[in-house]
Amino acid sequence: MEQLAGALEQLAYVVEQLAHAVQQLAYTVQQLAHAAQQLSCGTGLLPDLPG
Repeated sequence: MEQLAGALEQLAYVVEQLAHAVQQLAYTVQQLAHAAQQLSCGTGLLPDLPG
C-alpha cells in the first residue's frame, strides 16, 4: 500500500510538471500568434510597439 502511495505521489508530480509545460506552451503559442498578428498588420517592425 505504501508503494502505491509513493507511485501516486510521483504521478501527481509528473502531472503537475506536465501541466506547467502545457501552460508554458500555451503562453508561447499566444506570443507567437500575437507576433504574427503584429507582422500581418505591418506594425511588427516598429520599435515603439504599444503594450
